[in-house]
Amino acid sequence: MFNTYRNLILIFLIFPSSFFPAELNQIEEASELKEVFLDFKYPDKKIQIIADRSYILSDKIFELQGVSIATQVGDKSFNINSLIATFDQTSKKIYMEDSVKFLTRLEDKQIIISSEELQYDMSKDNLSSSKKSIVTFNDLKVISSNFSFLQSGEDIKAIFLDGKVSLTLSNEVSTGMANKVIVFFDKNQIFLEGDATFDQKGLLMKSDFIHYDISKNEIIKSLNSRVEKSI
Repeated sequence: MFNTYRNLILIFLIFPSSFFPAELNQIEEASELKEVFLDFKYPDKKIQIIADRSYILSDKIFELQGVSIATQVGDKSFNINSLIATFDQTSKKIYMEDSVKFLTRLEDKQIIISSEELQYDMSKDNLSSSKKSIVTFNDLKVISSNFSFLQSGEDIKAIFLDGKVSLTLSNEVSTGMANKVIVFFDKNQIFLEGDATFDQKGLLMKSDFIHYDISKNEIIKSLNSRVEKSI
């Protein structure tokens, strides 16, 4: 009986419900499912969702518990884990909460996101959060109350609002903050925009805009800036 329900829920999530009216009635009767496995295949990616339990909240909206998501896009892949998630079949979005962790690799480096809330848009491969999140990229750490993680072709970037940056290179710690922080992970570039500050080697730069190169460990460009000794 369980296998039948699991297969039905998988079919229901992939195809429009109008194709399977009889099966839909059976699914509505199965309010709780255990060990759920969902497999989504797109022309350019594959997404797998595994959950310990699933509950039908309403038409095309499901609650998942003990969730693990694996996505493969070309040669890139990432994994997300959370204790609780809500899947909206119509919008193709997954709302995850409670101990959410995202992990992906970029060559020999790892991007790790830890948050109490994360929204994953399956159609666009975008992640976002409106709660405190910590993003680490090897020696780089960014803390923000609101961020978006975007992938487009070869570009992988994150946009942080009210972001705080900490970078450890050659046993030296540099820190910065700005109204908006943009990190291009594939290019090792950081942009700080609006009330930006960057503290490095005992000197504090205050500027409207700061462009920092992680690979070179130096500021490439700044606008309307002034430099003073760190306190």
